[in-house]
Amino acid sequence: MLVFDFWFTGCGNCRELAPKLKLVEEQFKKNDKVVFISISSDKDIKLWKNSITSGLYTTSSDEVNLYSGGKGIADPLFQKTNFQAAPTLRLVDKNGYWCDMPVDCRTDDGKDLIAKINQALKN
Repeated sequence: MLVFDFWFTGCGNCRELAPKLKLVEEQFKKNDKVVFISISSDKDIKLWKNSITSGLYTTSSDEVNLYSGGKGIADPLFQKTNFQAAPTLRLVDKNGYWCDMPVDCRTDDGKDLIAKINQALKN
């Protein structure tokens, strides 16, 4: 199960999401079947590295942090997810299928995301 978090430096909503997403990560910290992946659309690698180091946009050192290679939202993964705005959370189940998009964690402290992860783990 993969949990993708799409964000960019300067995104206020992304900064607000990070602590809520951290609460979700804590729920699955010991579950090796759930991997959290942070993907930035930053085009400048130094800016991206500084944002990762700051901890304002990502949640923990346990999370996988990816850079789009300077392609920004033109990166194929952003295109595959029909990325429209940041932050965007997307889930991929153990069979490689996209799951329903979760409710924004900022509005429910991640409860819907936790439920969707648990459901995907059962299937």
